[in-house]
Amino acid sequence: LHSPPHHLDTVAYIIFTSGSTGEPKGVQLSHRNLLLTIASYAQTGSILPTDTALQITPCSFDAHVPELLGCLAIGGTSILLHPQGNIQLDYLTSLVEHHQATYMHSVPSHLSLISEQ
Repeated sequence: LHSPPHHLDTVAYIIFTSGSTGEPKGVQLSHRNLLLTIASYAQTGSILPTDTALQITPCSFDAHVPELLGCLAIGGTSILLHPQGNIQLDYLTSLVEHHQATYMHSVPSHLSLISEQ
């Protein structure tokens, strides 16, 4: 990773979550949190510079961090899906094959559907 921003505690992005309350609220995540998260992916080898990630998770969810920001910051490639592309299984599996995707974040039920294609 390159030199961090001058103000590590300023807001990098906001996600919206209902958390345990069930009431939607915005949660601000700092540049420090973002950099530490990406550094953890790099240090653990969870994402490699040779990875090609499919960005299945919408950017309003924090799971998009490894798929998009993490992969790009580490030197990998991110493939963006068209809207609703994550539920169009033929489209999704063709992207995996065409781009030889090596990383994607998904829930087990979604992975099961994809693997049946």
